[in-house]
Amino acid sequence: MYKKQKTSDSPSPVDKDISSDNTDIQQQQQPSSASLLLRPRIWFILVDSDTGQSYKGTSADCVLLPPNAVTDQFRDAVKMKYDYPGYLKDFPSSTLRVYKNMASFDKRNDNANDPEEGKPLEEDSFMDGLGKSKKEALVVVVPAPIPSSKFEHCQQEFYNNIYSATESDVWLSFGQHKMPPTNLSRLYIRESYRTIACNIKSGSNGMDKVIITGTPGIGKSLFLFYLLWKMVVKEGKRVLMVYHPLNIYYDGKGGVFEIKNGQFPYNGDISFWNDSLWCLFDAKGKNEANLNELPCEFCNFILLTPPRRDMVNDFKKPPVPQYFYMPPWTESELETISSLFPQITTTEWHDRFEILGGIPRYIFEDTTKDPTQILEEACANCSLDECMMEIGLDSILSKQCERVIHSLIHMTSSPPFTEHSVCYASQTVMRIIVEKKGLSILNVKMRNSLLASCQGNPLTASLFCGYIFEPCGVEVPEKKGGKFKCRRLVHGTA
Repeated sequence: MYKKQKTSDSPSPVDKDISSDNTDIQQQQQPSSASLLLRPRIWFILVDSDTGQSYKGTSADCVLLPPNAVTDQFRDAVKMKYDYPGYLKDFPSSTLRVYKNMASFDKRNDNANDPEEGKPLEEDSFMDGLGKSKKEALVVVVPAPIPSSKFEHCQQEFYNNIYSATESDVWLSFGQHKMPPTNLSRLYIRESYRTIACNIKSGSNGMDKVIITGTPGIGKSLFLFYLLWKMVVKEGKRVLMVYHPLNIYYDGKGGVFEIKNGQFPYNGDISFWNDSLWCLFDAKGKNEANLNELPCEFCNFILLTPPRRDMVNDFKKPPVPQYFYMPPWTESELETISSLFPQITTTEWHDRFEILGGIPRYIFEDTTKDPTQILEEACANCSLDECMMEIGLDSILSKQCERVIHSLIHMTSSPPFTEHSVCYASQTVMRIIVEKKGLSILNVKMRNSLLASCQGNPLTASLFCGYIFEPCGVEVPEKKGGKFKCRRLVHGTA
């Protein structure tokens, strides 16, 4: 039973005009009696996100809104309604989540049957027809109190509104909010995203360490948003997202907080760092020191990183983490997302794909350079040995090579994406390496040495079988004659 909490003897904000741009709220003008008659009463209940019960003993209340008002205006009106005694003064109106009724609120953690039923209203949803009576009152969820003086309620609209994201077939839509730092409000859910997310398991000690890697530009950071949505919205988990330059914390009860200036709770705070917390750490813009300052051994920890030995040296220590490798995009996957990048024509992106391979960053985003020029410059900055290196988390590369080698060599994987191999981005890459490194004029001794290195290395095998094996295969029998042993080519390289 909700009890009415007296808020003030002064004129109630229920009599204040809430215009579409909130100008009238700021000026606190009193509307005419005639205009009040045109405004429906919108009934609501304030609910504590921790308990699911009445917030501080308040009962059902109402506000007046103009026709065609939306959720954003309703939240502003509710916040003003409780301006005195300041019940909501510490909460930006954007942190208030609004459900169409109590039944919808009760289903917020049950998305099995109807994923839309337990979702809060989007900020641009029209309020017409909602909250018509106390029985049909809207539910306004007040976030949990700030758990630490170092935490602040998140002011980032994208992260606050992730609860309103909608899944449809292979797309995850964030409404009008764009995934930082992109201009994209829709996320294509690759099959590899689903597979990797579903195969992340808890370790033997109840906690988990996971490394997810792949060629730079493959979309690891976008996968992070899918994983965040899945864990926070679908599974109701506590999640700390470290994504440069922000640290966003979801408390599992609907609260969204920002940890500024890296002021995390101290490592011994077991109320925060425990096996109920999942930390999603994106290595972009970070270094090993940033990773090591977090107590990854006290919580579930997922590290997303390009192949960088320095980022995983200590993290790989027992308990041994799970490894997942994100594969390059197929042409059909790129076709599906091509409409998100209208600035590049179908012919252009297909041509770039044929030369640069399935890395979206090179195909759709960084298009200022000619694709062949990109490969030629990369080859010029790498030695022959580096051009044949099996890139992985333990690779040691020169600084100038580390920046460009991934345009030549891609990490690849197949379901369940727990093992990886490498391949050249395209036939164009192999041609450029042969031309730039002078492989076509190698002497016989050098050729034989390189052929011997092909065993077990898909790069040397694929590169040299076409350019060295044939000359040797003809030259040696012609000069020596006799019988020769045949060796099967490495699978998948010819």
